Amino acid sequence: MLIYLGLGPVMALSMDSVVSAAPPDRAGAASALSETSVEFGLALGVVVLGSTGTFVQRGHGFTAGLAVVAVIGATVLLSLAILASQRPAA
Repeated sequence: MLIYLGLGPVMALSMDSVVSAAPPDRAGAASALSETSVEFGLALGVVVLGSTGTFVQRGHGFTAGLAVVAVIGATVLLSLAILASQRPAA
């Protein structure tokens, strides 16, 4: 639940940047594509983290599975933050 506290502002800013970059007659399609990619990314994240956690849990126990998923999530978050910080200013 806490992830949505940080995700809300990020989504608003990213959606605004996607829609403002598109021509006015294509803004609706750009918004739809952006929203679809967000939903796909969230679903893919659930699948990857859930599968990894289940795989590790079966071999080493529940706590080890959660630890692996937490490390993967933190690595992805850090990688995205580094990529975002290196993005050239518009």
